Amino acid sequence: MKKKLFIGFVMLLVTWFTTPLAMAEMPGSDADALWNYITKTSPYQKWSFWPDHQGMQDGRAPHGPKHKVYVNDKALASNTPPLQYGAIQVKENFNMAGELKAITVMYPEFPGNVTMLEDQHQKHP
Repeated sequence: MKKKLFIGFVMLLVTWFTTPLAMAEMPGSDADALWNYITKTSPYQKWSFWPDHQGMQDGRAPHGPKHKVYVNDKALASNTPPLQYGAIQVKENFNMAGELKAITVMYPEFPGNVTMLEDQHQKHP
């Protein structure tokens, strides 16, 4: 019994100390910090697609006729909704000619808060 309590306590301590370290690299809910993270720190175009949503897909309003959805490792590791904290999904929206028109970012930073950043491509070529 004491051994189980000790192991449980150690696991709790490890989780308590390592969770902030794992999240330390993640951006806050500031749009500039999030944009910097997904374009420089961890470029979203190097991330994966959802397993059942690979590459360019047909879309519909309000996003556009074509889109690509990129997700980071935390999103992929989320087996069921809601996504894990720190999960990021980036959707590139294209017109029929295949030109990038907008980028939409969804980022559940912490419980009850989903940061959404929608950026017209002209702002950040």
